[in-house]
Amino acid sequence: MTEVILKANVPEDMADEFKRLPGLEMSLLVSRLLKGKLSRLVRLERIISKSELSGDEAKEISDEISLSLSRRYDNLYKKAYGK
Repeated sequence: MTEVILKANVPEDMADEFKRLPGLEMSLLVSRLLKGKLSRLVRLERIISKSELSGDEAKEISDEISLSLSRRYDNLYKKAYGK
């Protein structure tokens, strides 16, 4: 396997968090995170490439799902907190 070296700028507070975990293998952590994210992006791209929906149709479905979830969580909140 060919190795590629990446250089990244991270916020100072994040760098401080890394320093507090001395046993952490940062390169292994970053590699696994990138692999997982890349895998999800590739899978999503594969799904999107097969889709026959237009952008407007996809947005409409997305909006309907968001509204449905909003109502569902609003009802759950009302049940839990009586508001």
